[in-house]
Amino acid sequence: DLTPSTTERAVIGIADDDLQPVTIEPRGAFVISGPPGSGRTTALDTIATAVAAGRGRRMILLSARRSPLTRRGHWNTVADTPEALEKAVRQLLAEVDKGAIPPTAMFIENLADFSGNPVEYDLERVIKAHIKAESLVVGEAETSTWSQAYTLGQPLRAGRRGLLVQPDDSDGDTLLNTSLGRIRRGTLPPGRGFLVERGRARKLQVAIAEEGGS
Repeated sequence: DLTPSTTERAVIGIADDDLQPVTIEPRGAFVISGPPGSGRTTALDTIATAVAAGRGRRMILLSARRSPLTRRGHWNTVADTPEALEKAVRQLLAEVDKGAIPPTAMFIENLADFSGNPVEYDLERVIKAHIKAESLVVGEAETSTWSQAYTLGQPLRAGRRGLLVQPDDSDGDTLLNTSLGRIRRGTLPPGRGFLVERGRARKLQVAIAEEGGS
């Protein structure tokens, strides 16, 4: 039960140090990373729900496999099959070529699955153009697979901003060039992690989006 999100700030969880709401600016590149079972999908769902509640942005979900997040009603575009992905990326690329990108929040689930995918290089152009246009572009992947997603992951990681859930000591340095300090392995529950922004890391608990919420 958190304060409402706005167009300028999306509320995503509670801070560990003062138990106050933690917010992010819904624009630019954003990374979600963590090991299996750490709460990455829940984190993506929570951020998307918070951004949608702030309104004013087109909501896009792209996934190279069937996604449980398609049940949410706030998506304007959902693509989680090869045919749907090809169509969605082609339409997005046409907007880029025309220089007509509307305010957008794009969420890319299981980013490493796009390595070697037929849409990979067109999607790279779309990602870079949307980041430049100050859309929010969120890429989610398991920690160990970010090195496999170099083509798409590089422009996302270059922003040095993201949510690292259940990380190890080195994950902040490796993924976002930001130290997290000492972390005892296995001490963080699902959804607990660090928000990294502007070279600083803040510990938080990610909220859980309500069923049917937007």
